[in-house]
Amino acid sequence: MIEIKKIQHSDFPAIFAVFEQCFPEYAPIGKPLLNFLNDVVNWEISLKAVLDEKIIGFYLLGNRKIASAIIEEQAVPHEDLSRYEPMCGIEGVALGIIPEFRKMGLTEQLKQQVKTISNIDYIYGMQYKSLSNLTFWLRTRRLVAESFTEEPVYFTLEDISMRARFK
Repeated sequence: MIEIKKIQHSDFPAIFAVFEQCFPEYAPIGKPLLNFLNDVVNWEISLKAVLDEKIIGFYLLGNRKIASAIIEEQAVPHEDLSRYEPMCGIEGVALGIIPEFRKMGLTEQLKQQVKTISNIDYIYGMQYKSLSNLTFWLRTRRLVAESFTEEPVYFTLEDISMRARFK
């Protein structure tokens, strides 16, 4: 049976190994990527998918506000996002499932588990345009910004709390 659990400090080597399987274009994980993940990811709320004590997937989450991310990525908003300033949001940094366990609903389980985190009003993520996965994310989120830099990204956002939905 597959379980969704919080990531523990002892899981880091296994998480990085799974990351490399999910995103082989970044393998082996080098110091710049490790530094980025350690700077952006909140390991206390990030999640893992476990089967028979083996990590087969993850959802790495961060605390960066959407306004900060848009500025850092030099993105152009598609709508006024100022209402999110006082709200509590989280960033979906990376979501990955080992290839042989894909198409089993694990991605949706991880995404649904995020919605159970206390006091979260919204979740957003950045999707590199080169990944061509925007359609997947637009099933549950809306496009709120995009960048036109050397490595352009889309920003997608999902309102979780009633406060975010109706403000």
